[in-house]
Amino acid sequence: MKKRLLNGMIGVMILLCACGSKQKVSEVGFENEGNIYDISDVVLPVDTEYVVKSICMGKDSIYIHADVFNDDIMEDTIYKASLDLEKIEELPLKKDDQYIDNFTCDNEGNIYFLGCDDNGNIMLSKSENTGDIIWSVPVELDEEGSIIQSMEVVEREEIILDCEEDFLLYDIETGAERGSVSSFSKESDCSEGMLKKTKDGDICYIENIGKKKKLYQFDSNQNVFVEKDVALDNFDLGNGLFTGMTYDFYVYDQKEICGFNIGDKELTHICDFRASDIYVAYIEYICEADDGKILMMCNGESDLNSLTCLTPSDGKDIHAKQTITIGTDGVPESLSKQVAKFNKANTKYKIKIVDYSNNENIEADYITGTAKLGLDMAKGQGPDIIVLGDTIPLEDYSEKGALEPLDSYFSADKEINMSDYLSNIIDMTKVDGKIYSIIPSYTINTCVAAKNAVGSEKVTLVNYEEKCLENGIDPKVGMGLMTRASADDLFSVSGEYVDYKNGTCNFESDQFMTFLEFVKGLPSYEDFDDIDYEKFEDYYRQKKALLKEEMIGSFDQYQAIIKGYFGSEIVFNGYPTSNGGESFVSSDLQIAMNASCAHKDGAWEFMKSFLLDDYQSNLEQEFPISKNVLEELADRALEKPYEIDEDGEKVEIEKKWYVGSVAVEIGELSKEEVDCLVKVIKEATEYSGYNFEISNIISEEAEAYYEEQKSAEEVAEIIQSRVSLYLSENR
Repeated sequence: MKKRLLNGMIGVMILLCACGSKQKVSEVGFENEGNIYDISDVVLPVDTEYVVKSICMGKDSIYIHADVFNDDIMEDTIYKASLDLEKIEELPLKKDDQYIDNFTCDNEGNIYFLGCDDNGNIMLSKSENTGDIIWSVPVELDEEGSIIQSMEVVEREEIILDCEEDFLLYDIETGAERGSVSSFSKESDCSEGMLKKTKDGDICYIENIGKKKKLYQFDSNQNVFVEKDVALDNFDLGNGLFTGMTYDFYVYDQKEICGFNIGDKELTHICDFRASDIYVAYIEYICEADDGKILMMCNGESDLNSLTCLTPSDGKDIHAKQTITIGTDGVPESLSKQVAKFNKANTKYKIKIVDYSNNENIEADYITGTAKLGLDMAKGQGPDIIVLGDTIPLEDYSEKGALEPLDSYFSADKEINMSDYLSNIIDMTKVDGKIYSIIPSYTINTCVAAKNAVGSEKVTLVNYEEKCLENGIDPKVGMGLMTRASADDLFSVSGEYVDYKNGTCNFESDQFMTFLEFVKGLPSYEDFDDIDYEKFEDYYRQKKALLKEEMIGSFDQYQAIIKGYFGSEIVFNGYPTSNGGESFVSSDLQIAMNASCAHKDGAWEFMKSFLLDDYQSNLEQEFPISKNVLEELADRALEKPYEIDEDGEKVEIEKKWYVGSVAVEIGELSKEEVDCLVKVIKEATEYSGYNFEISNIISEEAEAYYEEQKSAEEVAEIIQSRVSLYLSENR
């Protein structure tokens, strides 16, 4: 096998000592077996394309705002849906040429919306449920550039607009401005607040400042917001807050939808996405419909906003399947999506995710998700499939017999041909000649530089300062935003210091002294306290920095680096080492099979799905292992961005990346530029690895050298002693 850099030892440590451990660790929780829903599309009564923009819920109806495309013209349209979602009809809103930017409704079916007139004035309008406009008034904002973040209706009284700095009030009958809310000041400019209505019609403002949350309730008699003593700090409101009928509010994450009432100390679990085989990346709106149904405007498998309905299900078909578990320390989005697809298509097996990163399922704070996974593996209770991160050592697990060799599965599978995949990536999954994992997608972790600054010579730890000074660059910022604290990747690519196979290390070498001296010259984290990051984005173009650290996962990103950051031809230097530069492969989705898996054929069916064209051809920010798909991406990068229309013809599109505040238009790359990146991908031989224990030892002890409290030799001697002890104890 090709050298894996600095593999973590924590997994093998757990494997070796777990049987004698008396440490109690609570079992990692699975998804709820209840709370299962079916999902279906909700289609608007229109023959052309449309995009759903927002939803609001009235007493007897749900209102849907969509942009409908008619002859290349986008028209704002409002639809009215019954609460059982059986009847949806267009509301003929007579709004002249105003576009709808924000809208809400009251319990009598009146619509209130914000828009702009022909002169660019912000207008607040009220419409009957027939579409007739009752009144339309201008909105005057105190500060230029202010925006209206949200609005709600105080039934039969007034409308409240959240205008960043304050709240404006408008009479519900006439539209007359009634001043602003008094005796309330938002706590912080950095706070994220939202106006929301409870199920009982009370208007609340929830202020979200990090982990600190406050709730204010509007008193229309006194014209003030009054702070309420409610427990919100344990609720994650970062993804949004949605008004309900059964509950005051709904919240969600990628795992589930929950509900809570003001005053609740815990969330109530409503819909378990994973148990229901539903993949949701982001939810824009949630509305409660009749019979326990939930209407969602969400981004799911199609990567486009769609209108969907969740219907309660007994889950009979799901429960009938045999369960295969997959363990992961954190759940990559691509894994969630693939699990949902597999579970829908496969009639025999169901994949269930076990997320070891959930700290609520770990009693001892110091036991990480990776360690808990290793403990379960050692006790024979590990998941059937394992997602190996940078800290989970493939070699150690395979050498202890914990992983299933995959060679026979590749050979027997008629859908898979080994020659179709990049051999260098396959080699990274081998131990003693056998394949133990799959790396379906990856990024190239490297450092790049302007060719006119470094030429064909590699920037190393030895000549780094010289190269900076030759180009008039301060060596302290020659690595860009890299600090002493963030220099772990530099150590990770320097495999010359640790020999895990033999359990030895060599930190008293001249090479390590050079490494310490290099890192000492980097800025501390505090040095960047007052930095203007947008200006810093121009440092490479202005030749104020030399090497830029990158995790490259697409040709578009590569083009943005060339055009946006450098504005000139670049070279792949790699992370500087004592005698060259090193690039390496990284992936958050290296997948292996537990040797004790009870359903190995089913596990393989799921694992191989990552190698098929359906997955490989739909990657966005990572490169594919498929040779053909990589070649297709390379060929496409030679052309201007395009889409295929309904007639199968190429249609050029505008595509942009943003570098700081500067928009970079993506065009075509040259053949030389494309070949250069493909060469780096195909010649990469190193897979990233990270050892927290050794990195922590180096960081702790090296600080004394950086602060000139000890010499490099003294620090190296201590590091050598501590790492040697660590290696001997964990062999």
